[in-house]
Formats: sequence, C-alpha cells, structure tokens
Amino acid sequence: MSTPHFLVFVGPSPSLSTELEKLRDGFGGLNVIAVAVPKEQRGLSSTAISRSIGALLEELKKHKQHDQPARLTVWAYAPGAPEDFQSLWAAFGKAAWVELLPLDLMHKDRPTRLHIEGRLPTVSKLLHEISHQVYVRRNSSAFPLPFANFRSQLVVSLREYWYHQLDLEPLRKTIQRLSDRFRQSHAREDRSHKDDRSLIFAPARPEAYHGKPHPAGPSPLCFVNGRFRFGTALYPGFHYDVSQSSGVLDCVLYDSEGRARTMGPEKREYINLFPNDYLLPQKQGQK
Repeated sequence: MSTPHFLVFVGPSPSLSTELEKLRDGFGGLNVIAVAVPKEQRGLSSTAISRSIGALLEELKKHKQHDQPARLTVWAYAPGAPEDFQSLWAAFGKAAWVELLPLDLMHKDRPTRLHIEGRLPTVSKLLHEISHQVYVRRNSSAFPLPFANFRSQLVVSLREYWYHQLDLEPLRKTIQRLSDRFRQSHAREDRSHKDDRSLIFAPARPEAYHGKPHPAGPSPLCFVNGRFRFGTALYPGFHYDVSQSSGVLDCVLYDSEGRARTMGPEKREYINLFPNDYLLPQKQGQK
C-alpha cells in the first residue's frame, strides 16, 4: 500500500484544478487538493490559502488514520512580492514541504502539471531524508522541536525557507550541518536538549506516547502542524517533558495558537509539550 501523499496546490484556476486531478493516475496514494478560486484571488491570496487549509483538513479527516506515515506537499507559483510568500509560509511552513513553480508556467495548465509530475520523484527522495530526522531520529533531531517555545538561533533558521532549491546531496549536507550544530549547542548527556532559556526539553519515552495520535487542538492549523513537519509525518504521540533544573517550572510558554501562558502559578515540575506547541490544559481550578 502506497504512503498517502496530500498534494495541495494553492490558488489555481478552475481549468488548472481539473488538469491537476490527472496527477492521481501516475502516483499511488496521491491525494490532490486544488481548490479553484475566482480570478482576482488566484495565487497566494488570503482567500486561496484559507480555502486550501480548509480543504486539506477535510481530506485528512476522510482518511482518519492519523497514526500512519503520510506526506504533505504544498505547491504554488512563485510570488511576485516577498510578503505574499510570507503568508504562504506562515500557513504551511512548519507542516509542509513547499515547492514554488516558475512564474513562466502561470496560465499554462498542462506544462504546470508536467512540471509537478517530473518533480515529484525527486521530492519523494527529499522527503525520505526529512522523515529520517522527523520520525526515526526524533529524540536527537531538532526537526520535531516545538518552534514557538524552544529558544535557539537554530530554530529561527528552521522557521525560514531553509531548504529552498536544495536537491538531494545539498539537502543531506545541510541536514548534517544542522544536526552537528544542534548537538554542539543544545544536547545534554541524558539525551535531553537545553534551550537558550535553560529550559530542558526531554523527549518522552515511547510508553508515554499516550492518548490521541496527536492533539487536535482548537484550529485546523494546529491539527495539521501536529500531524506533519516539513512534509513528513510526526511520530504519533511524540512529545517533550519540559522542565527547569531549579525545580518548579517558572517561565512563559506559548500554546499552539500563540497565546502566552505563565507557568509559575501552576506549580508544575514539568509539562508535556508537543511539536505543534500544544500544551497540556491548565490544572483544574487554575486560570
């Protein structure tokens, strides 16, 4: 059985949306999500991005098996302005592998499909390298970290389009460089990681991967960010036990919606924190 691959094309015309459906014929497990939008909203408009997120969530819900390996790629024509790309990256950058198509393919439906068709085998190889970090080496890799809460210049780098235009060998070298940097700057002897605030992020033991495959959270993006990282599936239930060497956790953490939460009054020695920054709820009776 082929690994499910959710391919999202943002902001297509109706004719391109129909053309992209033909991709299913050549790739097993491919789910094409290409929501057509009106002419004035094509490309990386807020409407196109929002509709793409909604359609992706509906498609994910149909599959239901959220504890199984999967792939997520997002495709769009290269933006005319940097701020347009930032909107796309803010929506999909943590979860998906993002591919930008040359602008000279715009308004050319069949060449656009053929470009994606030709690029997909290479992207699959790239995602295999990413999956090794996100899934297999999750305990020692920086890739599954909760980006809103782990303070590090390396995480700042990972929140950018760090793999843009990298093919297989350059990607491998970049991953190795990032891994070495993470190990030298943040690794501890007990295999936990210390961030720049001296918070300790200890990967949970497999027997603690309890509950849902990943926390659904209050929004579609929280759900997607809990399922994928850089286009590959996160390990079901994987999370970190976050603590401080001084005892009671006394810091500010941010949940999956970006809301600040002051931990001192909760008098916790540690808290479970997931890759999508989902935090365990506050203890009953606390606000």
